[in-house]
Amino acid sequence: MSALVTRGKPGPSPKYASLADAIEANISRIPFSGCWIWMASTNRGYGQLTHGGKKYQAHRASLLAFNGITGRLTCHHCDVRECVNPDHLYAGDYTTNRKDMLARSRWSHPYRDRTHCFAGHEYTDGSYYLSKSDGSRVCRTCKRDAKRKQRSKT
Repeated sequence: MSALVTRGKPGPSPKYASLADAIEANISRIPFSGCWIWMASTNRGYGQLTHGGKKYQAHRASLLAFNGITGRLTCHHCDVRECVNPDHLYAGDYTTNRKDMLARSRWSHPYRDRTHCFAGHEYTDGSYYLSKSDGSRVCRTCKRDAKRKQRSKT
């Protein structure tokens, strides 16, 4: 592994034979977690690099370079934005990412503390389901009433 590039003022960009080489040159391996921490340029915590005239987010480039996988989103199993270890990454979409976030309590819907829907129906087990699009609760009674009203109009 070549010398690590530290964060700070960018210098001249060295040429790497492959995208994998560019990633290897800019990481620091953390033994206890297995994370490969991106040590070069970041944007909102996510690594970024340019290789072959194309700009990449480092974690997306890692999944592509080491596993040959691309997807709508590249998601982290380890919840570390700077991690580019391909074993910690998976290709997903917005729905799978939201479900993963909800399952690990990393995100919660802004209305999570509400005990009743807007129409006043109480949220109890079985009285609602989680929306596939954003993880919000959907009242089954309100949804059923809306469908009945829609059917009666036609």
